[in-house]
Amino acid sequence: MGVFEYLGVLISVIMGLGVTHLATGASKLIHNRDSVKFYLPHALWTVNVLIFILLIRRMPTCGRFRRSTFCSSGSST
Repeated sequence: MGVFEYLGVLISVIMGLGVTHLATGASKLIHNRDSVKFYLPHALWTVNVLIFILLIRRMPTCGRFRRSTFCSSGSST
């Protein structure tokens, strides 16, 4: 595996942890809905971050830098 594949796995793990953290917070909010006050800006921000994470995951890792020496699997100089 080259640097590109390792970077893709690392980014996937970090994004997976972020989605898990958001889902855990949402489930705690739903579970404790009697004692927690719902705040619309916080809910919108959470949905915004979740959508951002899901959209970023669809983008290829290193994107336009794939041809650079950092992301290529060629020999280093």
